[in-house]
Amino acid sequence: MVDCIPVDKEHIYRNMPTTESHYVSIIIPCRDEDRLIAKCLDSIIANDYPKDVLEVLVVDGMSDDRTRDIVVEYARKFPFITMLDNPKRYSNRL
Repeated sequence: MVDCIPVDKEHIYRNMPTTESHYVSIIIPCRDEDRLIAKCLDSIIANDYPKDVLEVLVVDGMSDDRTRDIVVEYARKFPFITMLDNPKRYSNRL
C-alpha cells in the first residue's frame, strides 16, 4: 500500500531560508498500487513546493496491475517524476 503522509508545510517553510528552496526527493516504493498511486502523485503535484527543486522517485516492484502505466503517464506530464524498477522486489516486509 502506498502511504502519503500529510506534511505540516508551515513547519517546513518556517525553518527554510527565505532566499532559496532546498532540493527535496520523495521516494515512493510500490507494487500493485493502481488504485492509489494516482491519488498519491496528485497530492504531491498539488503541493506548492517549487517543482524545480523537487524529484519524485517511484520505485516499482514490477507491478502486475496498471501501476507502471499510470506512473509512466505522470512521468510524461511532469518531468520531476521518475519511475525506477525494483526487479527483485526488495521490500522492508519480513
